[in-house]
This record gives sequence, C-alpha cells and structure tokens, in this order.
Amino acid sequence: MRQQESRMGKRASTWRCDHPRTPENTCRVGAKLPGGRCRECLRLSNARYSRTEKFKATQARYRASEKGRARDARYFSSEAWRAAHARAHWRYWGIIDLTWERFQSAVEVQGGVCAICHLPPRRSRLDADHDHQTGKFRGALCTSCNVSVARYEEGRLRKSKFVRRIKNYLAQHAEVAA
Repeated sequence: MRQQESRMGKRASTWRCDHPRTPENTCRVGAKLPGGRCRECLRLSNARYSRTEKFKATQARYRASEKGRARDARYFSSEAWRAAHARAHWRYWGIIDLTWERFQSAVEVQGGVCAICHLPPRRSRLDADHDHQTGKFRGALCTSCNVSVARYEEGRLRKSKFVRRIKNYLAQHAEVAA
C-alpha cells in the first residue's frame, strides 16, 4: 500500500504510478513534478508528448527562430558533433576499433575516394567498411561498394563488374589482419 506524505515532508515509498521509489527508478526531473514520476513513466509520457501536434509546432517555432537556427548551425556543423555521431553510429554497427581520427586518416590516404571503385562518393561521405566477424575496420568505401562487399561475403553477389575488385580488396585486408 502506498504511504502518504506527512507534514514533515517524508517521501512516499512509491510513486503516484505505484512503481517502487528506488534510487535506480528516480529521475531528476520526475522527482520535482507534483507527486513525482518514475523513470519509465516519465519516458512514456515524453514519448507520447513528442507525437503531439503541440510538440511539433513548438519544435518548428524554435528551429525557425534565430536562436534555434544559430544553435543548430553551431552544433551540427561542428567537428565534435560529427565525431560523436560517427562513433555512436560505428558502435551500433559493431565496428569496435574505429575512431574519428583513424577514419579521417584512412580517407586522406585514399585521397577521398572509395578503396574499390576509386570514385568520390555520390553523397557527402564515405562509409566505414568492417569485417563482420571480428568487427575490425578495413577501409572507407562508397555506399554501393560497401553494400556489394557485404553481399559478396554473404554469398549473394556472384555476377558483378566489381567482383574481381572486391576479391582483391578483401585479400589485401586479409593480409593486413594476419
């Protein structure tokens, strides 16, 4: 049963949602709300609010304001944001040994072109190719070559004009790993 708060300010043993009030379940923001909220309920509440038209309108007004545009321009164009975003993206895909500096040096060594087709990327950047079994970084490839290498390794790519180049690329990086 939920304990009531006394006049002395004693905290209840559960949140208003009847989840237990523990340090692991306490959110800094939720504790200040009337009645308080646990982490899970606050997360669900924020997720519901972010889908509302009110939230989308508020976000659009802020991004259209001078302050919002300046913040976005400063943050999203900074080298720190690119590095942090890339590291998180690479960890998600299982590339365990890659840093932003190492990726940039690989791109510079390759002259800013793909290691297989030797063309500049069609989009704004090259992708990080890695061995799916070891998680080790192999090189910077354009998106189409990176997908072709993955398909070749899975045995789904047999006829392609790049098969010989892909075999040479993989053989070169097998020697480096050994």
